[in-house]
Order: sequence, then C-alpha cells, then structure tokens
Amino acid sequence: MVDPVIVKEWIAKADEDFRFAEVNLREERDFFPHICFHFQQAAEKFLNTKR
Repeated sequence: MVDPVIVKEWIAKADEDFRFAEVNLREERDFFPHICFHFQQAAEKFLNTKR
C-alpha cells in the first residue's frame, strides 16, 4: 500500500522542481538544459505518484 505521507513529500518535491523551472523560464535565463531537466524531473515525480 502507498504511504500518503511519502506521496505528499514526493508531490512537494515535484512542485519545487516545476516552480524552479517555471521561474527561470519566465525570467528568460540562458540555462535551458537545466530548466528542461527540472521540468522533466517534475513530470516524472508527478507521474510516479499516480501509481
């Protein structure tokens, strides 16, 4: 069975990755590989919490 506490922690980390990437993208930073990495990490974490 899935532990809801761990799921909440994982979602919080995914939100953090997403916010980091979003802020840097909006500020037009030149760190596109890093921004893409954090968007990918957020997506992966969000998808893993759906199991």
